[in-house]
Amino acid sequence: MNTYGLATIVKNEEITAGIWKMELAASEIAHTAEPGQFIMLYPLDKRNLLARPTSLSAISEKSVTIVYRIAGKGTKQFSQLQKNDSIRIMGPLGNGFTLPDQATKSIVVGGGLGIPPLLELSNRNSKSCCFWWADAISLINTLRGMKVDIHKRKPVLANRIGGYSGPGIMPVALRMVYEVCHSVDVPVIGMGGISIYEDDNTFIFASLRTAGD
Repeated sequence: MNTYGLATIVKNEEITAGIWKMELAASEIAHTAEPGQFIMLYPLDKRNLLARPTSLSAISEKSVTIVYRIAGKGTKQFSQLQKNDSIRIMGPLGNGFTLPDQATKSIVVGGGLGIPPLLELSNRNSKSCCFWWADAISLINTLRGMKVDIHKRKPVLANRIGGYSGPGIMPVALRMVYEVCHSVDVPVIGMGGISIYEDDNTFIFASLRTAGD
């Protein structure tokens, strides 16, 4: 059942540049909300009628939490709300995720603002650490890096940040493959920084779950 009305701000804080987390006291929505659902937030300025859909990142007994990016006038208004302020919301909306069996190990994969909606899903499954339809996992490819030309005093890459690869990333890749192999039961394809055949063997050894594997 959808609820429309005023919710009270419990907390509204910037967690990184341009990204905010807001907790709303909304017990009626919290009682029926499921991971993967979203709510609609209405800007304070009535001239801006378009509601903003925002996924739920956490659900408690009496409140729900969202994570949003400032992308225009409406979301800018959201960021200016203080504790105990009120905002019009409607929800929960959407079908939500299909929850895995508690005995099933799962890896939840997301990126950017696709991560917050997965947090409550992870909390509901104590063994979550591949989405259950994954047949295998491959990691890693490149790492995000940057290089600066100190003579021209500007980044070398046009986009400033790009993919860094080569032998230098192998220790990082090896550590990630080791950790994932010891957390899941699906095949893991290790890559990243391999330049000679001995490197292949190193990844194989890192993937062993016991000394006798």
